Amino acid sequence: MEPDDLTYPTDSALTRRMRSALDRRPADPDPEAATQRACALLHDVLGAMAETVVFASGYVPLSGEHTDYFDGLALLLRLPGGVSVAAARTPGAGRLAVQLGDSHPVEHALDVRGEGGHAPLIRLVGLLHQTLSVAHAEADVVVAVYSALPMDCPEALLGATAFAVGRALGGVLGWEGSDADVERIGAEAVSDVLARPFGPALLVAAQRRAPLVLVDTATHEAETLALPDALGWGLVDTGRARQPAANFYRHRLDVLAAAVAQLRSTGLEEIRSLRDLHHRDLSCALDELGGEAQRIVRHLATEDRRVQRLLVALRKVDGQIVGAHLLMSQASLRDDWQASTTAAEFIAREVEEAEGVYGGRLVGGGFGGCMLVVGRPFLVPPFLDMLAERFEEQFGTRPATAML
Repeated sequence: MEPDDLTYPTDSALTRRMRSALDRRPADPDPEAATQRACALLHDVLGAMAETVVFASGYVPLSGEHTDYFDGLALLLRLPGGVSVAAARTPGAGRLAVQLGDSHPVEHALDVRGEGGHAPLIRLVGLLHQTLSVAHAEADVVVAVYSALPMDCPEALLGATAFAVGRALGGVLGWEGSDADVERIGAEAVSDVLARPFGPALLVAAQRRAPLVLVDTATHEAETLALPDALGWGLVDTGRARQPAANFYRHRLDVLAAAVAQLRSTGLEEIRSLRDLHHRDLSCALDELGGEAQRIVRHLATEDRRVQRLLVALRKVDGQIVGAHLLMSQASLRDDWQASTTAAEFIAREVEEAEGVYGGRLVGGGFGGCMLVVGRPFLVPPFLDMLAERFEEQFGTRPATAML
């Protein structure tokens, strides 16, 4: 990064623009205010006083897309807001209250069917209640879920909710599982809801509350990091494409298992997973595989390495390298994992051509969703405004945008 990236521009108009942009940055999450909202929701909608209340931060992956359920590394960026959950035992039937942002609170039955507008959340809470109440079959509960997370980031919402609900229900039911137990059970429940693999990374990060969290999904170990002030971050909602059937991911898991077995039979006996594949061996390994297996292994192996390289670039506050790694990750998601969309590629081209915007990539697994962008703090907000206009001209709808 050039030295003047770290300073205010000398031109007065640019100075005003930068200060205005910095004013648009959201405040850090306020766990106390969020938990008060959850307690009020539980009381006002379900008529109960909270026995336990838990706050969890929501995150999106800067890097580590799909590697988190292959024992890989994940580098996660905290979103504004978070999810707070309040719970209490009840003598009647279990009930659930959900409020997303300033929307009207909605009450649901507490079951695993998950019907209506909040179907994924309802099903998630129902599954976790079913799992954690096995030893307390007589205990029904009421649960309130309040989310202040921005935009349509379902993986972030479900990951944070899974951890907060697991901890809150555990407190009400007297379940004494560890954080690792909550992370494992929660990730399995989210996987069930999404009908695809879902690693523990977002749940591991949810309790950390740091701006950046590096997660080793094989061990559940995490390192918290500061976020450089010299970089600005934004989200653009690209819309949701049709999600692939569950057998899409099952097929890829089968292809990967066969690929690892093939590599072990060709001289790489020490490999048990892609985590064991050294960078020096990657080129030869890819030559051995070919076809679909080559694409899948290349995305997962290179994405795992991009986590480490992106971490170095962030520590050096090198915005151009950070952006380059995000764009390479997006290209890999498009070409190797084959999960990009026309809208996402449109935004990626706009990012590459914009002055002072370094890079971007889809977050949340692909097939639509939110595009994360990074650039100079005072240039990201006007870029998001311009992008929204150009997107509307191209696709007929104006996307939601947010500063992080």
